[in-house]
Amino acid sequence: MIQCYYTKISPAIVADKFEWLMSFLPKEKQKQITLFQNDIDKKLSLYSDILVRLITIKTLNICNKKIVFGKNQYGKPFLLGTHDFSFNLSHTREAVIVAISDKPIGADIEKTRDAPLDIANRFFTINEQKYIKQASTNVDKRFYEIWTRKEAYIKYIGKGLAIPLPSFDVLEPDISPHIETITTDNYLISVCSEYVNYRLPLVELSESMMESLAEKLLS
Repeated sequence: MIQCYYTKISPAIVADKFEWLMSFLPKEKQKQITLFQNDIDKKLSLYSDILVRLITIKTLNICNKKIVFGKNQYGKPFLLGTHDFSFNLSHTREAVIVAISDKPIGADIEKTRDAPLDIANRFFTINEQKYIKQASTNVDKRFYEIWTRKEAYIKYIGKGLAIPLPSFDVLEPDISPHIETITTDNYLISVCSEYVNYRLPLVELSESMMESLAEKLLS
């Protein structure tokens, strides 16, 4: 079982709506959000947490007050009290994803833009660099394809950047079948799981849909 939820986030904050959604989070999480300098960063953090809660409630049929998150020693979040529900979230400018599975999972999203190829030279394998540079017209897209796949893989393993990025190749046959990459709205989304050769179902929720669900499920 794998599902991926995707929401585009506008940068503007509507104060009363923002405070209303904040009220559904623990005080400690609220404090973390208020420390962000930019409105979009505050909003991305808030809406990603709300999205995880909505999915958890819908999937496990539990109430918001019983949702408690923990983190492993490398910072990967997990839901306390369950062993067959895994999630992973990622956000970039103006977009959030949450991927869920009954097995460990990792996810990443990036918007396609001019690729910083110096990063590829430093952190990608020779094979991955060759894959990017061989493209005649899709160099930027291929860069973010590799980048999101590498991020999804290390988040799936649960050790984050404790695993050196050049130490594994996401194009190799022992890793590649576990990662699915899709494109939507000029964003690259990659998800890594224990499953192989799967199709990644993408559920798109607007901000207003999330807010309606929050009113129904979180209140």
